[in-house]
Amino acid sequence: METNPHAFTQMLAKMRRGQSAEELSETLLEAQDACKETGKQAVITYKVKIKPEKGMPGMFMLTDEIKSQLPQMDRGASVMFEDTNLQLQLEDPRQQKFDLKRVEDEKQEARTVAEEEKPTQLKKV
Repeated sequence: METNPHAFTQMLAKMRRGQSAEELSETLLEAQDACKETGKQAVITYKVKIKPEKGMPGMFMLTDEIKSQLPQMDRGASVMFEDTNLQLQLEDPRQQKFDLKRVEDEKQEARTVAEEEKPTQLKKV
């Protein structure tokens, strides 16, 4: 029995009249973009099921499945605190609150600092 090294790629080109190869190409581009954007790894899985047809020697039913695991950007976190009613709050309810008031900006005149004398060099002993 002679083997064809291109049997898989030829079968792929024929699967679902070329739709599988087209979907895989689109998935590959999506994976590349996601990898570039996140700096993380992507995974593409192509699964082919081959089932012989009963009563029909040499006839097979092929189905395929394309899955991808695309990397996601890291999501930020939120710090929240539980209050006495078990509700989450952005501010710690146990922390004391200060009655802060806004201070108006007062314009001040620019001042110059007199030049200071440079320190004298110490002699090495």
